[in-house]
Amino acid sequence: MSDDKDGPRDELAYLETELKRLLEGDLRRDERLAALQELTQSCRRIEHARHAWTEAFDAIRDPVFLHDKDFRVVRVNRAYAARAGMPIGEIIGQPYWQVFPKATGPLPCCLRARGKAAAEEEEEEVNLANGEVLRSRTFSVRDERGKYRYSVHILEDVTERRRAAEALHESDERLRIMAASALDAILMIDGDGLVTFWNPAAERLFGYGCAEALGKPIHTLIVPPQHLTGHLEGLARFKASGEGAVLGQVVELPALRKDGTEFPVELSISALQLKGRWHAVGILRDISARKQAEAALRDSEEKFKSIFDHARDGILLADIETKRFQMANDTICRMLGHTHEEISRLSIADIHPAEDLAYVAQQFERQAKGEIGLATDIPVKRKDGSVFFADINSSPLTLGGRRYLIGLFRDITERKQAEAALHKSNRALKALSAGNTTLIHATDEDRLLRDMCHVLIEQGGYRLAWIGFVEQDAAKSVRPMAHAGLDEGYVEALKVTWADSDRGRGPTGTAVRSGKTQLIQDIPADPVFAPWREEAIRRGYKAKISLPLRDDDEVFGALSIYSAEVNAFTKEEIALLEELADDLAFGILTLRTRAERDRFQERHLRGAERLKQALVGTIQAVATTVEKRDPYTAGHQQRVAKLCVAIGQELGLDKERVEGVRLGALIHDIGKIYVPAEILNRPGKLSAAEFEIIKSHPQVGYDIVKDVTFPWPVADMILQHHERLDGSGYPNGLKGEQIILEARILAVADVVEAITAHRPYRPGRGLEVALAEIVQQRDRHYDPAVVDACLRLFREKGFAFEP
Repeated sequence: MSDDKDGPRDELAYLETELKRLLEGDLRRDERLAALQELTQSCRRIEHARHAWTEAFDAIRDPVFLHDKDFRVVRVNRAYAARAGMPIGEIIGQPYWQVFPKATGPLPCCLRARGKAAAEEEEEEVNLANGEVLRSRTFSVRDERGKYRYSVHILEDVTERRRAAEALHESDERLRIMAASALDAILMIDGDGLVTFWNPAAERLFGYGCAEALGKPIHTLIVPPQHLTGHLEGLARFKASGEGAVLGQVVELPALRKDGTEFPVELSISALQLKGRWHAVGILRDISARKQAEAALRDSEEKFKSIFDHARDGILLADIETKRFQMANDTICRMLGHTHEEISRLSIADIHPAEDLAYVAQQFERQAKGEIGLATDIPVKRKDGSVFFADINSSPLTLGGRRYLIGLFRDITERKQAEAALHKSNRALKALSAGNTTLIHATDEDRLLRDMCHVLIEQGGYRLAWIGFVEQDAAKSVRPMAHAGLDEGYVEALKVTWADSDRGRGPTGTAVRSGKTQLIQDIPADPVFAPWREEAIRRGYKAKISLPLRDDDEVFGALSIYSAEVNAFTKEEIALLEELADDLAFGILTLRTRAERDRFQERHLRGAERLKQALVGTIQAVATTVEKRDPYTAGHQQRVAKLCVAIGQELGLDKERVEGVRLGALIHDIGKIYVPAEILNRPGKLSAAEFEIIKSHPQVGYDIVKDVTFPWPVADMILQHHERLDGSGYPNGLKGEQIILEARILAVADVVEAITAHRPYRPGRGLEVALAEIVQQRDRHYDPAVVDACLRLFREKGFAFEP
């Protein structure tokens, strides 16, 4: 009997022989028992060997399977069954490519292995659908006579290995591309100082091609003679230990080009071991330009210092990291009231008000990053605690390796004061202009009151506005009708009266009683405002103006406006607000008249003629409103309308059309409501820009009335009254018959009245000058028939403007 090392196959052969001997031989009983005992022990050894082989087979971590000559599975380990996702019993007998790895037939390596001797291995990689890669190692097993018995497949998962190899290859390729693309020279030397790598930038920098440099001692290529000894000594130490004096540092050294010229380079070196030998990698950058710039910078320092000390603007140099000041010129010292020594101990937190530090720090950071250069309206604190405003123009720079911000301070106090004064006038002017627009479009009294309050807040920028009407009750109350702005219940709790009492001696009550504007420039300090002071201060009210709303000599209400600033109301602003209050009162009365008229018409007049007359009254009221803003041209529209009526009648127009011409002429300059009063009343010559504003009034007037339904072409008359027959007029350059007849009549009447009347910038020039002008421009600017009719009126029929 064979021993255990011969394996189960020898044991089986032995058992077969022994069984045959027991069955066929002539043995004694004791011999048969002994033989049976020996057979039993052999069976046990066979079973033990089978279990040991199976456990070893299943312990293999890689999937393993055996197949017969028909490629059907005869044996698999547990790893294979797990990858196949099937019990071992279901796998046995199936073609392996239908189980795992799935394919349309046997693997090529499997076919190749069948044609080779036993144990000659074939392999190939199998790519699975999920991206995994398996390495299949295959060999065939044959019997003693060389006959094929089965094939063994071992499937090794090489996915991660393959991915790692690909990643390594990709990394190597990236490094190669980076080295080839680098702007700095990159080179590598071994311990003997021989060049082993030389990138394209090194070729450009030193003049040696890669083929020329590889394998050459580095010192023969780029090391200047005066540095040769030190280089060789350092190389010897590096070869022995991988250490060197400049490893891990950035140093500046001279280097040589192929043509022998010497130039400065910046060098950084790192060491690494390859196959047990030390190599050094060097990165070199040409710093010739930087060196020249540094020299130029040193040369310019004296010039800079001279400019710095004598600059008219204040200059501070601040360390970006610490925000402390490093330098200051004399001008900034005078601005801040500090000495140079004191400023050297300060930072940005010391020269700005505490409440503004967050904003100032934000602007500082943006300037330090180069995002902005100019920071405007920055509050700056003097040594005595007073504050002024400055524009600060800053730029980051580097000095001695540290980053600084240099700031130029320009005191804009006077400009701020001028801007504040202009703002106050402009806000009232804007409110007046927007208010007049509101008046023109107003159709409802309550809506007018609300809109006017909103105009004062949104256009004027005031903090609160409210309108109150006089009550004839026992308490003589002033009843709030509308308000806008920051209120929070303030208006509702006012309890203002126009009686001569504590709550009636405030600005609103006094304005009602006296019929005059009342002003409080400092609410916290004025005792008259005591009943309302606490609530007013809590809401940020600092100044107040109350303006009476009058119907002739009778006051029926008051407009009250609050500002967030002390001394907020200037003389010019007060005049504009008084004009606005008068316009508002007129608008209220007009709406009441219109409402009364509408009620009357509702009851008594339903005919079209009555409605037309109401429209005429509205137009006349609007004309009066427009002319109230321009005292120098008061009556202009009335006089032009009178002449237009006469010309229309002279031309034979029917009564209805003549009435349309009259009404259009009455408001032909309504667009001037948008022109600032200071331009309208300017005594001197207007600038080109100001004249352009004046020229906008036909279009503005058209836009105001275009949506109003008139039975006459009023909007087109307003739009076209400055057009001329030859196309030289404005705003649209219309020619000839493109201009309606009514506008051609208005054009002649307008220019005749304008020349004869007095203006802020000149006295009236007389009728003959006016008639000579229309004669000269007849058929070029003005309609010949209209000109002839006008001439007849003055020269033959005695027409004259009223004095």
